[in-house]
Amino acid sequence: MNRFFPIFYILLTGCIPTSETFTPPPSEKVVVTYVVDGDTIEVEFGNGETERVRIIGIDAKEKDECYFEEATAYLKEAIEGEYVSMTRNKRENRDKYERLLRYVRSTDGDIGLSMLTLGYAKNYPWFRHDREQEYTQAELLAKASQMGLWGGCE
Repeated sequence: MNRFFPIFYILLTGCIPTSETFTPPPSEKVVVTYVVDGDTIEVEFGNGETERVRIIGIDAKEKDECYFEEATAYLKEAIEGEYVSMTRNKRENRDKYERLLRYVRSTDGDIGLSMLTLGYAKNYPWFRHDREQEYTQAELLAKASQMGLWGGCE
């Protein structure tokens, strides 16, 4: 019986969140100054600096593709001119175009998740991120319900 105690202890203590085992990523509070398209925005930090930001985990249609206009309009309505908080992914800070990679959250919730749930964007499967499972489920539900782009573009 004593030989199982160390394994049990490790399993038990590994499940208890403590300040040493879990530190939420810091978030950045910014204002969205411009919506470029359905997955890219421009933001201004408190010090006046501006950056382009690619929303992690989603892929919206490009200009001249089906549902580009709708996705861009939705994102503008949801967050342009608004304060949002951004959270960095554990892995990459910037993409190959030097845009910041961030999850974006408004007062209404996770913007990437909203875009997927409403069918304005697809799940972006080309790189790993922390919310993959949740985002994949949202896309599957939107697809099954033929929401947004799933209702006529695909």
